[in-house]
Amino acid sequence: MAAAQFDFAGAWRANPLVVVVLPMLAAVALRFALRVLRDWRAERR
Repeated sequence: MAAAQFDFAGAWRANPLVVVVLPMLAAVALRFALRVLRDWRAERR
């Protein structure tokens, strides 16, 4: 709720685990995107 009100310091205090979780989610999303791209390119050949 704090982030929705642009209170990022309050959001940080409420959810410090986001420092760990957000990079992990970004890595998973990147890995998924690369896998989809690789499969798409393989189908075009």
